[in-house]
Amino acid sequence: MEKILVVDDESLVLEVSKEILEQAGFHVLTAFTGEEALEVYKSSEDGIDLILLDLSMPGMGGPKTLESLLEQDPKVKVLIASGYSPADGGEGLVGLGARGFISKPYRVAELLAKIRAALEN
Repeated sequence: MEKILVVDDESLVLEVSKEILEQAGFHVLTAFTGEEALEVYKSSEDGIDLILLDLSMPGMGGPKTLESLLEQDPKVKVLIASGYSPADGGEGLVGLGARGFISKPYRVAELLAKIRAALEN
């Protein structure tokens, strides 16, 4: 079973994302902040297959979290999520090492397709 870490500062987004992904057969972990995501990633004994990372969060935020994750593990797979357009920062992060970008609000089929593409990329 593939393991996904969902990182978002909105509890409703975390809950809905977790439910969708669990129903699709994934094991799901969650984190509210970039700092928490780094700790969860570091302490996961059997690894995390993909991180669904919100772009705009308080604290270190998505871009800094991505940078820190890539420093920890250059092979980490991260899918950037944002309510803003890709041109507002998401596409640039794909160039820096993220595996893709998805706009919020998610459509279930699109979310699952983007996750599958990022996992296989």
